Amino acid sequence: MRKGKRTAPALPPTALGLIVDHAAASASVFVPGSVGDTWGARVWLVLHRVRALNALRAVSRSWRDVVDSHPIWRVLCASLDPHGLHVRPTPTTAPAMVPSHAPFNAETFRRITRATCIVCAITCPDSTYFRRRAARHSLPPTSLVPSAHIGYVYTCAIHRPLAFCGRCLRAELSTLGIQAPSCLSLAPLAANERDPDLTRGLDLRAGAGVRAVCGPCREERIKYELMRGHGANMASWMGTGFWDWDWEHGGGDPGGWAPVWSEHGLNARDANRLLRNEDVAGVVTQYVEYGDWTVREAIEEMEERVWMRWWTKAGEMEGLVRATARMQRMEERAEEIREREAVRAKQLQIQEDLRRQVFAAGGGDIGSAGMDLLQDEFDEESDEDDDLLSLSDEFGLREMIFQDWARNRVLEGIWLSPHMDMNRYHSAANTNPEMRTLPSRVAPHHPLGAPRAPPTLPRSFPYTVLVSTEDRRSYAQVPTNFYLSTPPPPNRLVYHLSRAWEGALRSVLAPALSNIVSRVVAECDVADRVYAQVQSQDQRQRAYARLRDRCSLGQGERDPCRAVTRINADKLVEILRGPEPWVEGGGWEDVGTWHELVLEDDGTSDEDGQSDLASCTPSPEALQSPSTMRTTPSPPPSVDGTKRGSSVSVSVVGGTPVMQEAELEPETTTTTILTNTDDHSHAPLRNPLPRPLHTIPLIPRCAHHIGQQTKQVIELLWKENTGGLWMCRCTVCARAMAVQGVPSVPSVQPQPQPQPQPQQETWDIPMEVHIPEREPEVEGKGKGVAGRRSRERDDESGGGERKRIKCEETVQV
Repeated sequence: MRKGKRTAPALPPTALGLIVDHAAASASVFVPGSVGDTWGARVWLVLHRVRALNALRAVSRSWRDVVDSHPIWRVLCASLDPHGLHVRPTPTTAPAMVPSHAPFNAETFRRITRATCIVCAITCPDSTYFRRRAARHSLPPTSLVPSAHIGYVYTCAIHRPLAFCGRCLRAELSTLGIQAPSCLSLAPLAANERDPDLTRGLDLRAGAGVRAVCGPCREERIKYELMRGHGANMASWMGTGFWDWDWEHGGGDPGGWAPVWSEHGLNARDANRLLRNEDVAGVVTQYVEYGDWTVREAIEEMEERVWMRWWTKAGEMEGLVRATARMQRMEERAEEIREREAVRAKQLQIQEDLRRQVFAAGGGDIGSAGMDLLQDEFDEESDEDDDLLSLSDEFGLREMIFQDWARNRVLEGIWLSPHMDMNRYHSAANTNPEMRTLPSRVAPHHPLGAPRAPPTLPRSFPYTVLVSTEDRRSYAQVPTNFYLSTPPPPNRLVYHLSRAWEGALRSVLAPALSNIVSRVVAECDVADRVYAQVQSQDQRQRAYARLRDRCSLGQGERDPCRAVTRINADKLVEILRGPEPWVEGGGWEDVGTWHELVLEDDGTSDEDGQSDLASCTPSPEALQSPSTMRTTPSPPPSVDGTKRGSSVSVSVVGGTPVMQEAELEPETTTTTILTNTDDHSHAPLRNPLPRPLHTIPLIPRCAHHIGQQTKQVIELLWKENTGGLWMCRCTVCARAMAVQGVPSVPSVQPQPQPQPQPQQETWDIPMEVHIPEREPEVEGKGKGVAGRRSRERDDESGGGERKRIKCEETVQV
C-alpha cells in the first residue's frame, strides 16, 4: 500500500482475506459488566464483529465483495437465527429450477436483525432458552430505538424504551415470561443527564434517546469514571492506610512523590473500596438505585462528603446537632405531657361536676354520648431518628462546619485562601521538591512567644520506600510541609469555604489592625506637635530623622492618611508578627522601652546618638510567653552625664511638652517596660499591663506562605479600618455616623500650645495626650448680633434654659 488509498482497491483477494480475519479477531469489543458470562455476552460479541466488518465493506466495491464472501458470516447469522428461518430456499415458479439458498453475507445478517428483538436475545438466560424462543416465532420487532453503544436496534412491542436498559440492552426476566427476582433496578435517566457514554449521538428532547439505565450499569459507569481520572483526588483524602495509592502512582522508585491530586485514575481495587466506603455509600445508593444526579454530579457529591468527613469536624458537628435536636424534642414532649395532664385534670373536674348534677337531679349515670365527648385521643409520635438533612437546614450545619474549618486554619497560621492560593501552592509543590519539606525556622510562630506547635500531617503521603519484594510497600515518616496537610477543597465547596475563611480572617485580624490604626494616629499627632515646636530648618530636619527612627509606623508623617497609605499588606504582616498589636489597646508604650529623645549638636557622633536610642518595637523573642508580661522588671542603669555640648532635654508638665536647655544628666524612664534582656534593662512598672487579646493566631514567617488572595483580603480589611480617617469629623457628621453605626477612628483634637520662652529651643515626643474639656457649646444660640442679644436676654432674665450640651471628654491615646 505504497500509495495509500489509490492502491487499496487493487489488493489481491488473499490479502483482503487476511485483513478481514485480523479485523474480525482483534476488533475492540465492549461487553457491559452487568451482562457477565451469559448468552447476552455472546450476542454483544456478534454485534461488535459485525460493526467491524461493515467498516471494511465501506472501503470500496472490491473490499465489499471479499468481505461478503468471507465464511465468518455463516457463524454470525447462525448465532441469531439458529433454525435458519430467514435463510430458507427461495421458492421458484419454474419446476425445473432448484430453489436457491440466500447467501450468508451482510445483507442476510441485516435481514435477521430486523426480524429479531435484540433485547429479547440479550435478556435470555442461556442459549437453550433462546433457541426454544426463536423456534416459537416470538413477537416481531415493531419499533426502532437507540442504544448507547451499537446504535439503533429493533425491539418488540413489549420492550419499550422505559422497559429495558439503554446501555446493556437487558430487560427484566418477567418480560420473557420467566419468574425470577428483579436484579436490574431500572431507573429513568435524570432530566439533566448528559453522560456522553449514555447519550452519545442521541436527542433526549425529541424523545428518541435512551430513557432508562439499570443499576449495575450505573455502578459500572461511576466506577469507570473513577478509574479514568475523575475523582482521583479522593485517594489522598481518605487517610492513612486506606489504600496503597501513593506507591503505584508515585513513579515506583524509592522516595517517589505522590501528588495530592493527580490526573491518573484509580485502579479497580481502589475504586471498589471507595464505592463501598460508608462515607459515600448514601451517594452511590442514591445514584445507582434511584437514578438521582448525573455521574459527574454523583462524583462531586462524593468528593464533597469525603473531604468534609476527613478534613473538617463534620462528625462532631453532626453529633452536636443531633444532641441539640434530641434535647429540644425531649423538652417539647415534656411540655406536651404537662399540657395533657392539665387537660386530663380539667376533664376529671368536668366529669365530677356532671356526676354531681346527675345525682342531684335524681340518679343515673353519664351516658355514653357524654363520655365520648369527654374522651381525648392523643397520637403518640414516633421515636425515629431525626433526618440529618432537615437538621442541617434547621441548625445551619454546613455553615458551622465551614466556619470552624476556616477559623482553625487562620489560628494555625495557614493563611492560604481556599479559592486560589491552595491550588497554586499544591501545584508548585508537585513540581518543586524543596517545597515538600518545611524547616522549623519558617514555621508560623505566636506573636507573644507562646509555645504553640504548628499543625502536623494527618498522614505520611509525600514519600514511600520499597522495603523488599515480599513486603509490597512500606511508608516512612519524614519531616514534611504541613501547608500540604489539607488538600484543596472540591469545586462545589470553594465558594462557601472562601466566604467563611474571609470572615474568619477578618474577625481575627480586626482588633489588631484597629490597634495599629490607633498607634498611627498617635504617632502622627506627636509628629504634628513636634513640628509645631521646632523653629529652625536644621532642627526640623534632625527632628524628622529622629521621628522616622522612633515612630516605626507613622514614619514622621503629620497626616495619618498619608501614613496609612504607605502601609501595604506585606508591611501589615510584618507588624502583626510583633507582640504590640495583640494586646488590648496596643502595647507599644508598655512593651517597648521609650527613652528620652535627645538632640545633640553636630559635634556629637552618630554612633553615640544611636546608642542612647532604644527601639520602640522589640523583637518577638523578647516575650517567651504571655506570663512574662506580668513580671516586674529591674530598674535601668545610669546614663553617663558628662556634657559634650549644648543640648536640650524634654519634660512634660500637665500633659504639655516643655522644652528647656540643660545638660545631659543621668535619668531613668518611667514610661515603658519589657525590652530585650540582652540589650536593655527594665524600667519600673508604672501601670498594670493590658491583657492580650482573646484570639491570637500563629503568624506566618515567610511571605511565600501568604497567598496573593490573602494579601488582597488583608489590604481590603486595612482600608475598611482606616476609612474613618478620610471622613469629616464635625459635629453633624459625627452624629450622623453614630446613628448609622459607623465605627469612628480614634483621633486627637489639636490643643493650643503655650508661647515658647526665649531659652526653649527643642521639642518633645510625649505619647500620652490629655485633652482638656472644651467650653460647653449651647445649641440654638447662633453667632453674631442676634445670638449675642439672645444670650444677653437669657442672662438678664435668669432663665436661659439650655437645650442640649455636648462636651468633649478626655481622649487617652
